[in-house]
Amino acid sequence: MNLNYHIPVPFLWPTEEELVYANEKIVPVAEDSAKNLFERLGPKFDKTYIDQALVSEWGTGKRMKEHIAELGLLFKNFSVFVGAPGARSSKPHVDGAGLGHAMVARLNVPLRGIKGSRLSWWKTGAEDPRILERHFEEWNARTKQWQRGFSYLSDPEAEWEDPDWSIDEPGPCWNRTEKSHRLDLNNTTEIRINITAELMQPVPWPNLIEKLQAKGYC
Repeated sequence: MNLNYHIPVPFLWPTEEELVYANEKIVPVAEDSAKNLFERLGPKFDKTYIDQALVSEWGTGKRMKEHIAELGLLFKNFSVFVGAPGARSSKPHVDGAGLGHAMVARLNVPLRGIKGSRLSWWKTGAEDPRILERHFEEWNARTKQWQRGFSYLSDPEAEWEDPDWSIDEPGPCWNRTEKSHRLDLNNTTEIRINITAELMQPVPWPNLIEKLQAKGYC
């Protein structure tokens, strides 16, 4: 745990029953999305949209939404991040929440590609001159179409110091995504599949920590 960047929520590990559902309903969709992404953009780590009902009807998805409501926050939607085995994001990035806005936090539940993964953070965010706006295309698994996406990525020529903090093989957690961060998959051997929940309204990270502390999560 690190109150600046990462709060584990281990009670959100999927149960055996929930894993059966995920393997039957969610994983095949994620793998199909990964195939489209990797064919077009190469082996990397990126987000894809998914039919909301698939995740909302999943026991873990229901518990994720209940946890968000318990904190007095509003749920927006689920997305899925997929990554190629062995892929490494060579530079930090910041998650986008619409054009010109950084996403403060995500609630994540990884399904695959956990072993060998590492997540690192730096102290700065989108204000860092090394971070640039990124306009790109992302695959929508629900509509089966490409759509516009927005986030922040590093200037490819910029040099970065060692990260401020890292964690190996993170499980279910809240991650601070408004700070520069990097997921390394270079030591993984299977596809990365991560279910993420986004909030309807951004909550400042210190306020999120207060809400989690009030409920005894950190």
